[in-house]
Amino acid sequence: MAETKHERPAPDGPAERAAVLYERASEARDAGDLDRALELLAQAVAEDPTEAGLHAVAFHWCDEGGRASKAEQALRDGIEHAEDWTPFAVLLACRCHDTGRLEESETLCRRAIDAEPARPEAYSILGSTLLAAGRADEAERLLRRGLEADPTYAELHLNLAATLRALGRPAEALASARQAVRLDPESLPCRMGLQRLLAEAGEDAD
Repeated sequence: MAETKHERPAPDGPAERAAVLYERASEARDAGDLDRALELLAQAVAEDPTEAGLHAVAFHWCDEGGRASKAEQALRDGIEHAEDWTPFAVLLACRCHDTGRLEESETLCRRAIDAEPARPEAYSILGSTLLAAGRADEAERLLRRGLEADPTYAELHLNLAATLRALGRPAEALASARQAVRLDPESLPCRMGLQRLLAEAGEDAD
């Protein structure tokens, strides 16, 4: 009996087509053609818009390529379409905070917290945003809520230290900064935050 040969079928599902397009996009990027890579990646996203990984790649490629507006749009697309969208909301909130768009940063953080109450980054950015908006009391409450969710997240302690400093409670601020460094001794922001508070208190570095 003659052996029947089976040809490999062409990818016909959205995920399969997206995977092929992503491979081609990666090849174009490796060849130095970022425009073509982003064009193919956009096609991959259109095929499988709920795949968070594709939106994440689009963000990172645009960000690394110095295309800030496209990087931000990739985050917005991830929020709108990806099944796992909260990381994109947190990233966009951070960018909004850094560029002074505090109201949008707050909205994004609160939305992420509502969807995923145990995500410490959202509390951390929200606390920093509220502090920047002159709402230190509210920032303290939110940061402490974040620490209830994850007491091991060093950045929460660091931002709480900055908040307590703004509230005129230097001893508590110093204790929070020390805890941040204990949790993440390699973090430059944590070490610098502690050094600043120690200098203000007239103490030597630990």
